[in-house]
Amino acid sequence: MGKAAPNRSCWISILCRSISQHYTAATKPFVNEILESESASLVTQIVQDQLGGTATCKAVSIEKEASDGFYQAVAYLGDGDELKIAIELKGDQIFASIPDQ
Repeated sequence: MGKAAPNRSCWISILCRSISQHYTAATKPFVNEILESESASLVTQIVQDQLGGTATCKAVSIEKEASDGFYQAVAYLGDGDELKIAIELKGDQIFASIPDQ
């Protein structure tokens, strides 16, 4: 994909995946792990389907919870690139987006 991503004035994509089968009160301590795992596949879809890249996301690391249900994270791609991403947990849905880099 290279280091120079297209410059966009708004978030370029939002994809979601249900996690209702994973998210219960008993598993709340593991939410970050679930978010990171699920977001990695969403980032791969965004990179390949919407940005025209070929890289896959190997891992996501949440840096901080910006507010309730909103997370700032870094996606590590197989080609060595790193992307800042935003993750939102809304109900039983995960939304991953790639803001301007």
